[in-house]
Amino acid sequence: MSYENKARRIRADLSKYTTASVVNELLNALHDKTPIEHEGMRRAWLLCLALDWTLELQPTQEAIKIDRASMDKILNKIWNLQSYASDISAESYELPLRAMMIQQLEFQRPKSEHLLFMFRLHNILFRSGKTETLVQDFESITGLKLIDYFALAIWTHHIFINKQTSVIPYENIIEELYPGYSIDQLSKFFKNLGGTLPELKRLYEKPSDRKLFKYEYFCEPASLKRPFLFLPKGLSTPHSYVLSKGVCEFVLRRLKSSDPERFKNKFTVAFEEYVSDILKNLNPSIMRETEIQAIYASKNVSGKCVDFLLHEGNNIILIDAKCAEPQPNVLSSDNPLHIADRIKANMLKGVQQVGETIKNLEKLDYANLPDIDHRYSVIVTHQDFYIRNLSKLTAYLGEDKSMKYNDSTSGSINQEKLMFISIDHFEAIAIICKAANRSISDFISFVVDAEKSHITECFAMIQYIEKYAKSVGVKRSFRESSHLRSSLESGRENLGHALNTSKNYWRNKNSDEGIRAFIRAYYELKSELLQAQPNLLV
Repeated sequence: MSYENKARRIRADLSKYTTASVVNELLNALHDKTPIEHEGMRRAWLLCLALDWTLELQPTQEAIKIDRASMDKILNKIWNLQSYASDISAESYELPLRAMMIQQLEFQRPKSEHLLFMFRLHNILFRSGKTETLVQDFESITGLKLIDYFALAIWTHHIFINKQTSVIPYENIIEELYPGYSIDQLSKFFKNLGGTLPELKRLYEKPSDRKLFKYEYFCEPASLKRPFLFLPKGLSTPHSYVLSKGVCEFVLRRLKSSDPERFKNKFTVAFEEYVSDILKNLNPSIMRETEIQAIYASKNVSGKCVDFLLHEGNNIILIDAKCAEPQPNVLSSDNPLHIADRIKANMLKGVQQVGETIKNLEKLDYANLPDIDHRYSVIVTHQDFYIRNLSKLTAYLGEDKSMKYNDSTSGSINQEKLMFISIDHFEAIAIICKAANRSISDFISFVVDAEKSHITECFAMIQYIEKYAKSVGVKRSFRESSHLRSSLESGRENLGHALNTSKNYWRNKNSDEGIRAFIRAYYELKSELLQAQPNLLV
C-alpha cells in the first residue's frame, strides 16, 4: 500500500473523534514531564504531526471523544507510517535518512540557539542605514514596534522555556507586563503568534481529499506559524520547540511572507555586512568584492566574483554570503529533483561565483593564488541547509543534477573544501579560530579529514564545530559573539524597563484601587484574546 493510502486511513481514523478531545490528549502527551531516558523517545515530532492533521481535518458528524487507548493506537499507526514516508533502500538511503535526522535533531536542539538566532536578526535589522524600512515594515504589518516584539519574545521564552511551564495564566501576564506594555500591545503580540482553537482550526483547515506528499511527514510543524493556543485560563503552546522556534523566527517569516523580494533586497546588504564584521574580527586584511573587481578591471577581465577573499598563510579562502533559508521541503524531501530546483537560486549561484572567481584569478595570473590543494571556500547561508559541502551535495543530487556544480568547479577547487555553513555556525567557527589562533582553512581541513571515515564523520556541522573546539582547547562558550551580547543586552534593557514600570505601578496601588485596576486589565486582555468565542478546550 502506498504512503498516501496509508496516511488517508489514519486521517480517517482521526476524523472519527472531536477536535477538542484529540487536541487535549495530544497536549497532555506533549506537556508530559515524566522522567525519560532520552528526550527523543517522547517522539514529539510525531505528536505535532498528529496535531497538524487534527486541526486540518473536519470531524465526522458522529465524532466522539477520544480516549487515551484510541489515541495511542493512532499514534502507533503514524509512527509505523515512517517506513512508507522514508522509503530507505540499499541503493538510495542518504536523502531519506537525512530527512529523518533533520526532523529529530531540530526538536532536540538547545532552545538557546533559537534565542541567539533572534538576537542575530536583531543586530542585522538594527544596523544603521541598512534596514530601517524593514523595521518600519514590521510595525505596519503587525502593529508592534520591533523593539517591543523582541523584548516580549525574551519574556515569553524565559517563562515557557527556562521555567518549563505549559500554561501562562492571564493574571501573570497582567502582573508582570502591564502597564509597562499596554493591553493593545500585549494583545497584538499574542494575536500575531496564536489564537483560540476555533481560530487555529479555521487557519489550518484543508480539504480532506487533498494530495498527501511523503515529504510532509518530515516537515516542520504547521504550529510554528502560530505557537500560542489561547485557553480560558491562559496561554499554552503545543511544545517547547514549537514555542521557541516559532517566537524567535516570527520576525523573519513575517517579513519574508509579506514581500519576499523587498525583504531579500534590503536584508542581503545588511547580512553581508554582518559576515564582513565576523571576518574583520578574525582577520582585518580581508578583501571585499569591490577590491576583487578592481583587480579584474586592472587586467581587463570581467565576470562574477565572491563577496570576500581571505589569505591564510599559504591558503586562500573565497567566501560568499547568501542570506538564504531552506524551504521546508528542502529539509524534508528525499527527491533530488525537488531539492535541486529549490536550491539553485542560492547554492548553484554561489558555487558558480566561487568557480568563476578562481578561473578569473587564474586568467589574470593573480600572484597570490595558490594551487588547488590550498584553495578553500565557504558559502555562508542564513540558516542551515544540512548539506555541509559540495561533495555531499553532489552525492545527494546524483550525476544528472550535479553537472552544473561539477562544471563550475572542475579544476578550480576540491569539492570537499567548498563548504555550506550557516551564519550561526560560521560565527562560532570564527570565535574558536580567534581564541585558538587558528584559521578557517584549518577548520575546513579538520572536517575534510573527519569525513574520510564513517567512524569520525558527522551528520550536522555543529558536531564538527564542537569536536574542533575540543581539539584546539577552546572550552569557553563559542556561541555568543560581542554582536549577540549587544543585542541581548538591548532586548533585556527594554524588557527590564517595562517590568519595572509594571512592578512599581502595582506596588503603588492601594488594595481596593489595585484590585479594581487588576480585574479591569485582566478581563480586557482575556476578552481581546478570546474575543467572546467559545473555546473548546476547557
